[in-house]
Amino acid sequence: MNQSQNAQPLTKSFIYRQRFGYGLGDFACNLIWQVISLYLLYFYTDIMQLNAASITAMFVVCRFIDAVTDVLVGFAIDKTKTKWGKSRPWFLFGAVPFALAAFLAFSVPNISPSGKLAYAYVTYIFLSFMYTVVNIPLASILPALTDDMNERTVLATWRKFLAFLGSTIVSATALTLVGLIGKGNEALGFRVVMGMFGIIGCLCFFLTFALVRENNLQENVKSASLKETIASLASNTPWKLFALNILLCGPVILCSLLR
Repeated sequence: MNQSQNAQPLTKSFIYRQRFGYGLGDFACNLIWQVISLYLLYFYTDIMQLNAASITAMFVVCRFIDAVTDVLVGFAIDKTKTKWGKSRPWFLFGAVPFALAAFLAFSVPNISPSGKLAYAYVTYIFLSFMYTVVNIPLASILPALTDDMNERTVLATWRKFLAFLGSTIVSATALTLVGLIGKGNEALGFRVVMGMFGIIGCLCFFLTFALVRENNLQENVKSASLKETIASLASNTPWKLFALNILLCGPVILCSLLR
């Protein structure tokens, strides 16, 4: 294995620390994103009192923005060069903004309905962008953690397991915590709960940064330019089908709400 000079020796304790640290990244992501998947639409329509059609339009707009930011963040990671590697710095510097974005997205400002809709746009776009900032490095860092294909499979398994654990914790506890903390005030309950999950997620990303190490396994691989990256996506049929599926989610939600 071609390791960097600062790489940790591959002792059994280091291997297990790295597996746990890598999995914690997706645990943090799902601790936040599962709340969004399960409760954000309810939060917008029933707590913020926003129009369902307006929120659905916002989701569609944000999907277009995500399609752009995903490419740009991936390109930026590829161009990143630090003493910590390409992907690790994104966990360190993205953790606090990601936690802050989650807290702001589930806060209800005391402003007009149109102001609340604008606030929802800004905070949801910010949260989606910060999710991209911390989530894409989880995929990009895997080849740099080890050149052993079996170990990569184990690392991916740890990531999926801890992601499932994070989702399960949210499903089992989020609404109960909202009720206990808010005591009838769901706006307060969601704000505090997302603040708690955000802090936990932030600490998890700090641990991910601390426990994983990038090795110089791909140092001789030529980085693609932004133009080459976009051209590659344009000819990638599975990616285009996936993007189309994401964009169609908004109208499907709207139709279900208008029944």
